[in-house]
Amino acid sequence: FGTLGWYVCLGGEKSKISLWRLFVIRQIGETVALYNPTNMVAGDAYKARLLKPYGIDGAVALTSVVSSRMTTILSQVFLSFVAFAWLFVQLSSSGASSRETVNVLLVGSAASVVVIVVFLLWLRRIPAPAADPAGKSRWMKFRYKLQQVLYACRQFQRDHQKAFYLSFFLYAIHWVVGSLECFLILRFVGVDVGMMHGLVLDMGVILLKSSGAFIPAQWGIEELANKVVLVVLGISSGIVWMTLSII
Repeated sequence: FGTLGWYVCLGGEKSKISLWRLFVIRQIGETVALYNPTNMVAGDAYKARLLKPYGIDGAVALTSVVSSRMTTILSQVFLSFVAFAWLFVQLSSSGASSRETVNVLLVGSAASVVVIVVFLLWLRRIPAPAADPAGKSRWMKFRYKLQQVLYACRQFQRDHQKAFYLSFFLYAIHWVVGSLECFLILRFVGVDVGMMHGLVLDMGVILLKSSGAFIPAQWGIEELANKVVLVVLGISSGIVWMTLSII
């Protein structure tokens, strides 16, 4: 589903590459991001580079990677807000002691939604980049490249709205299917949880992991995030935490 979410962002250029080959390229890029301190920056740049041998225009490749990353984050934040709102209602009715933690997660995800909405509104005002500042300082070149990327996102959002929303929908499914991993592990170790618990766990861990994105493979960060979210869900067993983290 993640590959499909990227595939639709390629527009007319997607006919030049098969879905299977794009899946392979995506896996390579995500692996590079996992073990590189610059995280998704390195992974996404490498994805765009790997598209060149297939005759895909460089600007289209970069736009597709950045646009798909944008819909990835949008769908993730949206589902995080839904998951934490559900958990907030559940814990409010039960009077659990971990409500304060859920409040923080809910406020954080709500703030993220607001920031992203403001970003999308601001994106519409991005002007077309001027001429390439050849021979200028590195800072000027960086600004030019950044403006190119932002303008490409604006063009994609404005001119390819159907692909934009389809990519958002596919990435939302990607996150939901991914959360089944947590749900199934917890059920197999004997914890009575529902699918929404799996979604809360997955979204909570991803949200907390993002704070340590610069750490290669998030060693230690993911395990700590697992512990925090499990406690919020009322699962304090050390055996369950260790089993989930190891698997």
